[in-house]
Amino acid sequence: MEEDKTYYVDVLLPLHLPGTYTYRVPREMEGEVQVGVRVVVQFGRNGAKMYSGLVRRVHTDAPQWRAKYIMSVLDNEPLATERQMLFWEWMAQYYMCYPGDVMAVALPAGLKLASESTVVMHPDFDGDLSRLSKYELMIVNILTEHPSMKLLDLSRAIGVQKIMPLIRSMIERQVVMMEEELRERFVPRKTAFVRLAVEGEELQKTLDLLEQKKRTKQVDMLLKVLQLTQFGKTDVPKRDLPQTSSLQSLIKNGVLQVEERFEIRTFANDNAVSADSITLNDEQLQAYNILSSNDNSLPSTFLLHGVTSSGKTEVYIKMIDDVVRQGR
Repeated sequence: MEEDKTYYVDVLLPLHLPGTYTYRVPREMEGEVQVGVRVVVQFGRNGAKMYSGLVRRVHTDAPQWRAKYIMSVLDNEPLATERQMLFWEWMAQYYMCYPGDVMAVALPAGLKLASESTVVMHPDFDGDLSRLSKYELMIVNILTEHPSMKLLDLSRAIGVQKIMPLIRSMIERQVVMMEEELRERFVPRKTAFVRLAVEGEELQKTLDLLEQKKRTKQVDMLLKVLQLTQFGKTDVPKRDLPQTSSLQSLIKNGVLQVEERFEIRTFANDNAVSADSITLNDEQLQAYNILSSNDNSLPSTFLLHGVTSSGKTEVYIKMIDDVVRQGR
C-alpha cells in the first residue's frame, strides 16, 4: 500500500443489517488488511459493542462522515474468498435477507467474536499453564471461578481493551472456546421410545377385548408395535410409528408406555457404500462417461437431471472417487 494514502475497509458484519460499513485503517495495520480477513470494529451508538467482521473491500474512498478506526486484524490469511462472498450476496438476494444473515450462518461459531459472545474453557485444554502469557493466565483463572464470561466482561476484568486477538490465539491453541461452539459440538437430543406395558395372558386379553369392541385400528397398531419390538424384547422410537389417535389411545389406556431418554448418536455408518462396490447401469454409465470426458467442446458444468432415487448419487460417488484418486 502507498504510504501517502489513507485506506478504508468496507466491513461485513454478522448482523441483520443491509450492506457493509466503512472503517478507517490505522497506518500500522495497512499491511495486514485484505479482502476476506476478520477485523474487530466498534459498532452501535457510541461504539458500545465490538464485533468481528469480514473485510469486503479495501479502498481509498473517504466517506462523508468521520470513520472509526478498525481495532485489530484477526487473521493472516482470508477466511472467505471473493467467490464465497459473492455467493453469500446471491443467497441473500435469492432468499430475501441480508448478506450479514448469510455470513452469520456460514461461519463456525468459534470464528464469530463479539463483545456479547460468551467464552468458556476448552474441554480438551491440557492444563499446561507454563505456555500462557500473563493475560492468558488471568483469563484462565477467571474462567476457573466463573465457567462462562462475556468477552466485554473479560476485557474489563483483565484491563485489556483489544481482547479479541488474545482470545483468538487461545481458541487456536484450544485453551478456550466460544460457548455457542460448545453447544454446536454436541446437543443432547431426547427421543421418545414406545414399549409394551402388558405381556403374556394380559396382552392376549387386551387384543381379544379390542377385537370384541371392533377397535380395528388399535389392534393393527398394537400388532405393528409387537412386530417392531420383537414381541416386547426391544423398544421402538415413537417417531417410527404412525402418529395416529390409535397410538395415543393405547398409550392413554396403559397398553403402551412412552419413555423419553437421551439418544446416543454415533457417526459410524455400517451401511456406507464404497465407489468400487457400485455398478452403474447404462444411463448412469453414459452420464459418467460424458462427465469424465476431456472433450473441450463440452460444457465445463453439468446438471444431472432425474427424480429422487433415479441413481444420480451413484454417479456423483464415482466422480468424487476419481477426483480423490487423482489427488486433486
